[in-house]
Amino acid sequence: GYAFSMSKEKSDPAPSPFLRQFKKWGLRVGALLAVLLIFQVGLLAFPQALLSKEAAAGSVVIHYGGPADPSIAQLALEVDHRLSSGGFGTSGHPKDIFFFPNQGLYSFFAQLARVTPQAQGFGISFLGNAFVSGPRVKALGERTGREPAFSVWEGSVSHTVAHEIAHLILIDSIGRKAWLRLPHWKQEGFPEYMANIGLIRADPEDSLQDRIRVLLDDGVWSAPRSWDRIHFEAGLFVEYLLEVKGMGFQRALTDGLTREEVLSEMVAWARQSTPE
Repeated sequence: GYAFSMSKEKSDPAPSPFLRQFKKWGLRVGALLAVLLIFQVGLLAFPQALLSKEAAAGSVVIHYGGPADPSIAQLALEVDHRLSSGGFGTSGHPKDIFFFPNQGLYSFFAQLARVTPQAQGFGISFLGNAFVSGPRVKALGERTGREPAFSVWEGSVSHTVAHEIAHLILIDSIGRKAWLRLPHWKQEGFPEYMANIGLIRADPEDSLQDRIRVLLDDGVWSAPRSWDRIHFEAGLFVEYLLEVKGMGFQRALTDGLTREEVLSEMVAWARQSTPE
């Protein structure tokens, strides 16, 4: 005869109680993190839940919290004037700005967005929202005597709001991917130019050469201004390319000039065009 044996197929062992508890808590933690992420993005996308008042001028809409404040309507008018007088009206580009008269609430939103609360403002391009701290803008202006003009140190809330809107307009115009490929001086220089050029053209006492001299004066840029020299410089670069060299907006955006090349050329022009 044939000798053979039969054995029962072994089944997988049941998971240990510890493993079952680990999986259960892992699912709970994952669900909690998902809820927190939805909450975070939801608040950043719809801050109106906490900022229920609004004021509008043109296509600029400023949302804010607390009691009704007529000064916010005036701020909206100033921002719209800054952009439209420079030829960058927001028609077709309605923008929501969330303005915080209270630094504590602004800090809460900045932390949600992983931005330092020390920033005067920030934007979230894929949501189309921008956030500005009124107390932070004014405090920085007071520390520096509101100088130099046409810089973030002038303590102008309308400047900061217009700068943040200009970021959003620019990204709408060229696309987020193209914007991310721009060098940093263009990312910041174009919004500075857009926020200021209308007022610069209307100021009979202003000259680009004078502001270039301010840029080159190391004494001006000691603390507390040292961290923002790059923004002031970037705005001058764009102004020089568009107003002096006559480049079109699109060409200036896409031109391959480096920061060092523009700085050298701009400084040489300023020295040649300024009487001794």
